[in-house]
Amino acid sequence: MQGEPAAFWWDDRLRPETILYALGLAVRAAAIVGIVPALKATGPELQIRLHEAGSTGSMKFGRLWTGVIVTQVAITMVCLTSVVTIAFNAIVNGTDNLQVHAVEINANLITAAALASDVGLEIADAVWDEALSGHLTAGSAGKALNDTGSLPTAAAIADAVWDEAISGHLGAGSTGEKLNNASAPTAAAVADAVWDEAKSGHVAAGSFGEEVQAHALTTDVPTTGAIADQVWDEALSGHLTAGSTGKALNDASAGGGPTAGDIADAVWDEALSGHLVSGSTGRSLNDLGATTVPAITAAVWGEALPGAFPAGDAGWILGTRLDAQISSISGNSPGSGAVEFEYTLTEEGSGNPIADADVWVTTDVAGANVVASGRTDMNGQITFYLDSGTAYFWRQKSGFNFTNPDTEIVP
Repeated sequence: MQGEPAAFWWDDRLRPETILYALGLAVRAAAIVGIVPALKATGPELQIRLHEAGSTGSMKFGRLWTGVIVTQVAITMVCLTSVVTIAFNAIVNGTDNLQVHAVEINANLITAAALASDVGLEIADAVWDEALSGHLTAGSAGKALNDTGSLPTAAAIADAVWDEAISGHLGAGSTGEKLNNASAPTAAAVADAVWDEAKSGHVAAGSFGEEVQAHALTTDVPTTGAIADQVWDEALSGHLTAGSTGKALNDASAGGGPTAGDIADAVWDEALSGHLVSGSTGRSLNDLGATTVPAITAAVWGEALPGAFPAGDAGWILGTRLDAQISSISGNSPGSGAVEFEYTLTEEGSGNPIADADVWVTTDVAGANVVASGRTDMNGQITFYLDSGTAYFWRQKSGFNFTNPDTEIVP
């Protein structure tokens, strides 16, 4: 722009190549207009003419050559002077320009240093002090920084991770694919891992591990007797899940368990060697010696049931429920209903018939109202006479475990 110095990279000097090129042109022009006429003038023809003219003669040129020689000398002088002047000015101007450029470069370096030391710091301060509210354009750095103020909490992120469906994250090699392909551990494996886990790694304040650790002293742990009392005093009504011990005990008390004979056999056949804990019944029996066994046997079998046993005790259950069921099926009572119903009892899996099995029929699922009973033949079959409706079949035979009752519909 007008009034401003040229940039330091602008160079208006004559380069050395230009000067050498001009000198070459001048020398070539001098050779054309000087050397060629001189050779012409001093050639063999000139010697012949001088000889013919004699020693007193004089050499004369024509008008053409005289004009050429005069022109040659004039051009040579003019060109030589111009070339020398141009070369001198180029050398002087080149030095001055180099000095000017050196000053400009030095000034630029000083300006950069000043920006880095003072202005640079001011720019940084201005950036950090700038309010984000004026820079919230969608997709801008200001918008991104401003949005970080509303990041979700760690708990929200954790919830999102656990609630996220694995089906959308099954890329090859991804964590989702590995989790999806992993087989879930069994309940037993999880239980083992829980009980085997060291409490020392789970004692954070308020955690379950901290609570267990705080109450794991010997004085806080109940005695074996207290635990046993709690187990026997616990109401069965809250523990009736299918397949559980509570369900089995409850079914036994309702008449669907083993007979008195089965229980007695199991008690007497149990080896005492596995029940010798100090203070236990097994230890007491073992310490009594063989001489008292007949007396004990007589006392057990001579005990009146249910006698004075409280409701819910083993003696009461044997005398009231199981003994009554056994008594009711001791004979063959096919029933008095109007419908002839043939019942077949087979082994689960193989389908083989089960002969000589006791079967009785009740009208209620609790097994209290027995309406027919009998024993299967060699084909595992028995015929009852029942009324139409739902009937509950109860089965028992030594060596077999049945799931009672078996619900059937009498047409």
